[in-house]
Amino acid sequence: MRGRIIFGWAFEASNASLTSGWSFWTGAAGFFLSVIGFTVTLVQLGLTKKAATAAADAANQARLRVAGYELASELSRALAALSSTRDGIKRQDWPSVVEHYAEARISLTKIAALPSAVSADARAELSRVVEQIEKSARRIAAALAKGEGTLDRMKILHAHADYEVAVTAVSATIDRTQ
Repeated sequence: MRGRIIFGWAFEASNASLTSGWSFWTGAAGFFLSVIGFTVTLVQLGLTKKAATAAADAANQARLRVAGYELASELSRALAALSSTRDGIKRQDWPSVVEHYAEARISLTKIAALPSAVSADARAELSRVVEQIEKSARRIAAALAKGEGTLDRMKILHAHADYEVAVTAVSATIDRTQ
């Protein structure tokens, strides 16, 4: 029976002095290896943290770059819509004016919502312009609904010029910050 137990000699009382020495050195080696393993784990954790931070920074930069492209696209759309609106006002094509004002409002609203691409002051200015454009479009639509064929073209053109100036100023501010 004794031959079947491989480490049976370690449990015999006559080998106690031999096995206690081995136990001590085995325990010491295990502790030493545990300290090395823990140190390696801490180093790997630090490297992983650096890699995660670098990946997060790269993702943030990519997000801002995409927002910059979207900003340029929407700004271009808004300015084109405002230009088309000006032409519609000059031709007194009021349904076209209302339609192009809607396009400009949508683009300006998208610009204001882009992450970190627009300063708080520019957002406030864009919101003000969007509200004014919406009021102008409503007034024109209401006048058309009432059947008023003539609208004060010069008054509308003057207000429209203010919108274009404000959007151009915001555009210049955004260009300087990027």
